[in-house]
Amino acid sequence: MAIQLHSSLVSLTALLILSLSSISLTSAQDSGTATYYTPPSTLMIAAASDEFWNDGGACGQMYQVTCLSGTNEGTPEPCLGSGSVVVKIVDHCPPGSCRGTIDLSQEAFESIADTNAGVINISYQQSYKWSKRILKVLGWWILLIVSRLVILVILFPTLYHFFSHLFILAYKIFIHIIY
Repeated sequence: MAIQLHSSLVSLTALLILSLSSISLTSAQDSGTATYYTPPSTLMIAAASDEFWNDGGACGQMYQVTCLSGTNEGTPEPCLGSGSVVVKIVDHCPPGSCRGTIDLSQEAFESIADTNAGVINISYQQSYKWSKRILKVLGWWILLIVSRLVILVILFPTLYHFFSHLFILAYKIFIHIIY
């Protein structure tokens, strides 16, 4: 009985760890151009063009934007430092006035490129941050599993050594996923 319980717990724990480790925090990369505008605040925000506005579906979403190169000969090497910034989409950049795929706030543009370039070639991808709700649900599941494992260790003290190593492994994987 103890051996069956042991193998079932190992399988269940392995399944949980594998499912947690497969959560993707970014989406596929796309490419385009970026310009900048001067909003009334100093935030890392942007306006989305029709290319990914999705009838407002992009509003509130976070995107990682990476400077690839300049688009003109005036500033041949406009990219700065790491060349990446995460911005929140807060507006729509309508087709008639939008000069790029994404219109970054001046602060966001300045953090990845020289503003004298005006327009830069970029890659961009949606960036998912762990929301408080996801962490709360995940925390409840972990609490449930840990409480069940504690009961099993109390009932079967010989499993203590096995579970202590399993907890350490699960903790390391959990920390790796979040950060």
